[in-house]
Amino acid sequence: VPPDGGNGEGGGTIPAPTRTINVSSASQLSSAVSNARAGDHIVLANGSYSGFTVSRSGQSGKPIVIRAANKLGAKVNGHVELNGNDVWVLGIDLTDRTGSNWKERGVKLNGDRTRLSSSRVKVEGRGIEIGTASKNAVVDHTELDGSLNPCEARTYFLMVIKAGEGMNPHIYRNYFHDTPKLCGDGDDQSAMHVGGTS
Repeated sequence: VPPDGGNGEGGGTIPAPTRTINVSSASQLSSAVSNARAGDHIVLANGSYSGFTVSRSGQSGKPIVIRAANKLGAKVNGHVELNGNDVWVLGIDLTDRTGSNWKERGVKLNGDRTRLSSSRVKVEGRGIEIGTASKNAVVDHTELDGSLNPCEARTYFLMVIKAGEGMNPHIYRNYFHDTPKLCGDGDDQSAMHVGGTS
């Protein structure tokens, strides 16, 4: 059971916003994320957006919520990184083949009580990573699509949970498919890896 007993799109409650910021372009999203405060809801209109990094923090019970106005209507092309605490991302459709380092693609949850919910993640490389510094991260009701991963000798996982004391991640009701295939002399492939992989 996740810390809040449920979750917006997947079932449960999203805390009411203290401020709602509607965005419809990558530049507006970047500005909203850079200036976000606890309790903000940043609502993405249908359309295309670049990847983003959230360094600001919400508060327990007043997360910064970045959500699609319509589930999977906000198409994010690139890497998403949640470094602040109490940051939730809901309902996005993320595809990432950017950059040369396949380990730096997808969604990274590094802060405490971060959450990815009701989204779709399609990445050539690592889809979702929960970092060692993250406590009580939640990934739920999310589709992880591995179909972009080539058949070659690399360690591709759709989700990686790095080993750290007291992390207590909550992973539930997700859909993994097209798990990366092992070719050549690479390591074993699987949908999820828990441990100290780099």
